[in-house]
Amino acid sequence: MNAPQPANTAALRALRGDLAAAQDVQIAKVVAILDQLPQRGRADDLLAPLRRRLARIRPLRPLSFDRLLFTPLDRLILPGGIWKRGQPGIPRTALRPLADQIRRARPEFARDIDAMLAGHHADERELVASAGALLWPAAATLLMGATAPANWTETTGLRETEHASLAHAVASLLAAIPDLGALEQAHQAGERPPAEPMARLLRAIDGARPLAAIMLLVMLTEAAPNFAAADRDPQRNLAREQAVDFVIDRLDAQAPLPKALDAAAADICRTADLLENLEARSQERPTRLARIKRARDRADLDCRASFSDALAEHMLAPLDELLRAGDPGIEQLEFTAQSLRRLDHAARRIGGASHYDRALQACAPQLRPRNDDPPATRIDRIRLMEILLGSEVAWQELTKTG
Repeated sequence: MNAPQPANTAALRALRGDLAAAQDVQIAKVVAILDQLPQRGRADDLLAPLRRRLARIRPLRPLSFDRLLFTPLDRLILPGGIWKRGQPGIPRTALRPLADQIRRARPEFARDIDAMLAGHHADERELVASAGALLWPAAATLLMGATAPANWTETTGLRETEHASLAHAVASLLAAIPDLGALEQAHQAGERPPAEPMARLLRAIDGARPLAAIMLLVMLTEAAPNFAAADRDPQRNLAREQAVDFVIDRLDAQAPLPKALDAAAADICRTADLLENLEARSQERPTRLARIKRARDRADLDCRASFSDALAEHMLAPLDELLRAGDPGIEQLEFTAQSLRRLDHAARRIGGASHYDRALQACAPQLRPRNDDPPATRIDRIRLMEILLGSEVAWQELTKTG
C-alpha cells in the first residue's frame, strides 16, 4: 500500500474536522458519495470518527456484497484503532480483504450476488435474509480453510498469522447464523431456546479455535441472553466469561440509539435483556457489576436523549401540519404516538422513569384541543393524548371540551 502524500493526508485531516461539525444531512450526503466509489481506500478513514453518529442517523446505504457478508456480524466489528490482538472482535481493516478472497475464489457466484443486490438498500430485510442465505454458508466454506492473501499485512496492518484465526472465526460465525437466528426468535417470543440449534452451537463452540469459540459465545449471549450462566465444561466456561466481558465492553461503548423509532425500541429491548441477564449472573462479582452499572447509566442517558428528540422531531414539530392534512396525517401521528409509547416502555427498563413522565406531561399543552379547532381535529388531539398520556387524561380533556 503506497504511503499517503502529505498534502492528501492534510486534506483528509481537514475534511474529517469539517465532517465532525457537519449536520446529519450533510454527513448522509458524504456517505452516499463514498458508497459509490469502487475502491474507497483512505477515503474510508473519513467515516472512522463518525461511526457512532452513523449508527444513530442510519443513512440509507446501498446493499453491497461486502455489506451483506458482514451484516450479521456487525456487533463484533471494531475500529482498527480499538481492536487488540487476541481480543474477540473483527478489525474493520480486515473486512474488505476477507470479502475479496471470496470474490476471487468464486467470481461467478460473486457476480450473481452483485446482480441480486444491484439497486437495493441495506434496510430491505427480506432481501438481506434471502441473499444472505446464499452468501453466508458459501462464504463460511470458503473462508474456513483459506490462506492469507499476498497483500494481507499491507492492506490490513495485521500479521499473516492473524489471518488464519480471523478467517476461521468469521467462517464459524457465518455457518452458525441459522442457529443463532432460531435462538434469537425464540428469545423474542419469550420461549425456551430450541434444543437442536443450541446443541449444534455448543458442538461448534467445542470444535472451534479459541478466538472463534469466544466470538460464538458473544453472539450466543446476545441472541439468547437467558442462556445458562455457568457450564460444566471449564474450558467453555472460561470462554464464556471472556465473551461476557466483551459484551459488557461493547455495551459501555454502545453508539447512541438510531433515529428510527421502531429500530430504537428494538435496540433498547435487546440492551435491557442483556443488562438484566448480566446483572443476574454477576451478583458475586462486584467489579463486573460496577462495569454493568456504568453501561446501564450510559444507556439510560442515551435513551432519555433519544426519546426527547423523537418526541420533539416526530410528534410535536409536525403536529399541526399533519392534523391539517386530515386522515393521512392523523394516521401518521397515531402510528408515531404508538411507536413513542413502545420506545417509552422499553426505555423505562433501563432507568429514568420520572424523566419520561415529565417529558410526556410537558407535551400535553401542545396536544390539548384549541378553541378554533374543528370537531374532528379536537377528537384527533384527544386520541393522541390517549395514546401518549393515558385514557384518564384523555377522558378529562374530553369532558372539558363537551
